[in-house]
Amino acid sequence: MKKSVTLTLIVALIMTLVCFAGFSAAAEFTAPDYEPADTTRDIGLMLANNIDYEGVTGIQTTGTFNSAWRVAVLFEPDEETGAYKAVAVHAGGPTGPDWTIGENQFVVENNSGNNWPVITAAPVGDEWWYGGKNFQDVPYDECPNFINDKNQAWGAVLKSVQVGDLFTLVGIDLSDPQIIANYAVDPNYDYITHNAEYATYSYLTPYGVEDVDYGIAVGKSYTKLGQYADPSTGVISYPDTDDSELTDGVIPTDPGYGNPQLTGFNANSPEYQAGGYAEVVLDLEEVVAISRINVVTSNLMSAGIAAPAEFKYFISEDNADWTEVGVGTYDVDPTEKDGETNVNGNKMVNNSIDVEGSARYVKVQFKNLTGNAWMFLGEIQVFGADEPGDESSEEESSTAPAESSAVASSEEDESSTGGSTPTGDTGYVALAVVAVIALAGAVVIRKRK
Repeated sequence: MKKSVTLTLIVALIMTLVCFAGFSAAAEFTAPDYEPADTTRDIGLMLANNIDYEGVTGIQTTGTFNSAWRVAVLFEPDEETGAYKAVAVHAGGPTGPDWTIGENQFVVENNSGNNWPVITAAPVGDEWWYGGKNFQDVPYDECPNFINDKNQAWGAVLKSVQVGDLFTLVGIDLSDPQIIANYAVDPNYDYITHNAEYATYSYLTPYGVEDVDYGIAVGKSYTKLGQYADPSTGVISYPDTDDSELTDGVIPTDPGYGNPQLTGFNANSPEYQAGGYAEVVLDLEEVVAISRINVVTSNLMSAGIAAPAEFKYFISEDNADWTEVGVGTYDVDPTEKDGETNVNGNKMVNNSIDVEGSARYVKVQFKNLTGNAWMFLGEIQVFGADEPGDESSEEESSTAPAESSAVASSEEDESSTGGSTPTGDTGYVALAVVAVIALAGAVVIRKRK
């Protein structure tokens, strides 16, 4: 009996020590006293002077940069503002730029990553990757899906940067660049497996831009009807990159059909012809109070792309029973003319509607302007409303975004929504509870003896 009790005590003590050693290791990271990179306006930096990992956004401070398949921007100091200015941009593709990084310059680049389980699911044997390994010596057919939400969001912001844009560099020293993040980018791939909690405190944020509320739909999923596919090839024209452009928090300012931030819909598509409209349905993931819905759309009438003639809005708690909210209104008249000139014919415009109600799902239906089959949407925004009697609203207001909202016509086109607090200690807490219970049980046995 004594041996059994002693063994129980030893096991319990070992569990306790392992638990708190693990808890201590998880708690080693101490967050700085400022917010981490958000996913709407910032460009989070995940790795410094290393291009050996997938699914990351990195900074390069020395040497040359000519890596292919990466979106990249070259920055240098702006003497007038003290910020960093984008002086060259590269949209990606099979060949890279050829930039020599000068003194005080740096390159920020994004690798969106590959979904290896899908890519390697049915090998023929002659694929370029067949039998190969990545930089971490992991066979490609054993690699995970490196596409992750945080990196995709920062890549989308990087892709939107234009020459002349100004950014402030936060949490990184160019003379000795070290990334401040709660998970390291290393062969453990924790930045993927713990992506929901991943936070980096090294990032670029737009210079001189006040906080703007982008709404509660940022990053939310949605379904679409009304995109046009080539009948012979099935290839969608003006597609929605990664099925995320309409809620990525990036407000397009360029109404051109070549802008990758825009998603095309066409009145000649079979879905439009069948229903009489194009449609997007957003899933907000939970029932929330809603105050306003806004759609940012192109009105490039010179190219045959017109803002839709009508937007109709609906809300639902279950994606089955829908309540029609009404028809939205534009911030400017898309069809206004001065003689033969379309006054607002070559810009991004906004259609919105005020809402009183709660919903998980938001449906937007829209119809083309006669003579213009193409409709290009840039962003769909849903703005929340405090529930009556919500005692937490006053307390949370200190960290909430500013009251102003980011729309296409606003002078402010970026936002800060803060970041997530690391929550990776849950497993260690559970283990601690088990260890304590085991230890308590051992003590009881000794007393009974």
